[in-house]
Amino acid sequence: MTLPAGMKRLLVLLHGLGEHSLRYEKFHRHFQDHQIGVAIYDHPGHGRSEGREVYVDHFDELVDNFRCFHSHIRSQHQFESPLTLMGHSLGGLIALYAADRYGELVDQLVLSVPCLGVFVPKVLMGINQVLDYFMPQYVFNNPVYPAHLSHCPEEVQKYQKDELIKRKISVRLFREMVTYMALLERRESIALAMPVYLFLAGDDRIVDNRAIQRVYTKLDCPDKEQFVFDGFFHEIFNELGQQEAFSKLHEILNRRER
Repeated sequence: MTLPAGMKRLLVLLHGLGEHSLRYEKFHRHFQDHQIGVAIYDHPGHGRSEGREVYVDHFDELVDNFRCFHSHIRSQHQFESPLTLMGHSLGGLIALYAADRYGELVDQLVLSVPCLGVFVPKVLMGINQVLDYFMPQYVFNNPVYPAHLSHCPEEVQKYQKDELIKRKISVRLFREMVTYMALLERRESIALAMPVYLFLAGDDRIVDNRAIQRVYTKLDCPDKEQFVFDGFFHEIFNELGQQEAFSKLHEILNRRER
């Protein structure tokens, strides 16, 4: 990772379920000439990272990895620039908890279609909970339908051919995701020390926008704003109109916050 000279802001990206860091190379290209650094790592069991495939014992491992990564890049680059934490889908769920736990490290939080609710029948959630007692490491096919990620045929095709993408999920990881989504639903208020910017896909068929809105209303932070990209599928930065999403993100990254 090379950070630009005279960096004004660092953007740390947390990717979604089954993804990997190389899918976000375009963010480097978009911001490299604007003195905005971009840093991203693979979650455990994703991409080229170590660990059992798409598995964690506890969701806190995913949250604490942000702090470890922050310490690593600080020791390697000694940057003093403000930091924007951005999470997409599963990465958005992780980012929200990381901002809650390590708020002193984050100046802005950007949630890109965060996975705060999913369209899964309750009976399947019940079956998964039972399986977790006996075989938490068991993996099953990820129910994500590639054609529901983007209207762009080229992006869908790249996703389908990408050998680093994990097209499965473990029983334990699914249980932890559902548990931590439910914990947010039960909280009366979520106090955060930084502004929060929410990006939503108008036609999302992967995550539940209603659940996202319920959590959004609970956010108690210095400022919050949401942007809905009408007609977009889940991967708004891989959509046909992705430049609209990048332009809005660029505007946010150039704001002066704390």
